[in-house]
Amino acid sequence: CMLYRGNDASVNCPLDDLSKDPPPPLLGGYSLGERLFFSGTSFSFASGDKLVYGGTGTVAGPAAGTYAGRGLAMHFDGNRGNINCLLTWLGRDPPPALPGGYLPGEQL
Repeated sequence: CMLYRGNDASVNCPLDDLSKDPPPPLLGGYSLGERLFFSGTSFSFASGDKLVYGGTGTVAGPAAGTYAGRGLAMHFDGNRGNINCLLTWLGRDPPPALPGGYLPGEQL
């Protein structure tokens, strides 16, 4: 178990996840805690979490699973959990406006 600064309780961590050395840099030169924009296709998950074109989120770490080595784990505003995103879906600058001036989620 590890007790991390800022946590009230200890966390179980497999030994393979611990090291005395700092972790490797994140893909794309991004930093943990950096705010990024999402430029992929909007999507709603069964959990209620959402990805919204132009939405902002915080870098939570490297992506896992299918996107490991190709993306970042992001925590988007209003969501409960982190979402793995491809690096091509993320950026420091807002994505371009949608054609026709439409807004994400707007009903036509």
